[in-house]
Amino acid sequence: IERELDAWRYKPPPPPGVFRSIQDGRRWKSLKGADGQPFFGPQGGHELRIAVILHIDWFSASSSAFSASYSSGAISFSIPNLPPVLRYRVENLILSAMTDGPKEPDAEELQHWLELVVDDLLVLFYLGIFAPTESRKEGRRMRVALVCTCADHPAMCKAGGFADKSHTKAPCTQGLVDTKNMYSDECLNGGCPPRSAEVHVARARAWQSLEDKKERDEYFKQHGSRWSELMRLPYYDCVAMTVIDPMHNLLLGKTGVVKNQWYSRWIKSGTLRADTKAGTKRELSVLHRFFDTFEAPEWAGRLPLRVGEPAGGSLTADEYKLLIVCPGMIILPLIWDQCIQEAVKDYEAACKKY
Repeated sequence: IERELDAWRYKPPPPPGVFRSIQDGRRWKSLKGADGQPFFGPQGGHELRIAVILHIDWFSASSSAFSASYSSGAISFSIPNLPPVLRYRVENLILSAMTDGPKEPDAEELQHWLELVVDDLLVLFYLGIFAPTESRKEGRRMRVALVCTCADHPAMCKAGGFADKSHTKAPCTQGLVDTKNMYSDECLNGGCPPRSAEVHVARARAWQSLEDKKERDEYFKQHGSRWSELMRLPYYDCVAMTVIDPMHNLLLGKTGVVKNQWYSRWIKSGTLRADTKAGTKRELSVLHRFFDTFEAPEWAGRLPLRVGEPAGGSLTADEYKLLIVCPGMIILPLIWDQCIQEAVKDYEAACKKY
């Protein structure tokens, strides 16, 4: 594991504009260590420099359909020094804390757990740990830096001190835009000014200085910034180093690209239709016949036989991923090609009726 943690030092740089891993990004290269030098620079070769990514999520563990809901939370870390094939193995993930439930903590309650985690991160950044390693039996110093918080949108806002998307004046964690102008042509075409981490932290400190809860609520309503324990890390940029995890951003959730396109746009709207009662074959029938004959390795998983129909149930993140990157890419263009003329006729008839 030590050799893998050090492997980033020996990777050849990619061509300009090409990003193959987190090590190719600007944040990895520019993060300063306790000595003022790049944390992941050549001068610290005698030390083991480890990056961690913070993950926060809640889950409900139900013992039966009749039991009361109970939400527990996991605060964990992954290590981006490792290649993806090793990074998410259970033995390489670090579970630091569990929120106790029975409900998901709000943003202020979450800080009690993060406070303990940040205390350790500060020690690991400034002092590190000195211990024997495989390469140096006499001992080697190891330092750790938090390079990213990766979570779904609610957890991301709680951890970074942001307001969520329902906030009227600060619904975005990355840009300065209010709810009214979020979907304007100017904003969608890159006209939204970026959010400043310095201003965000200054407002969070001002929020923290208020002792009355009503004053805090009013201040947060006005500016959309509250204190986060992560702001105690001197090198951490809450704006640039906070991202939505790919599983929710691309696959699941109300705004997940794949789920929104497949379920909201194609299934609920009737674009991909089931067979008629008279027996007329429609798009989903073609899809199901293809899936019945489609072969994939066991590690890739498999899709429900009645995908797209209530009998098929809801899809998991892995199933959405398999659908869109493997069989869906093959069969969906053929379905559109086969059914486009009938779809155009139906659309013209609907427009005429309207």
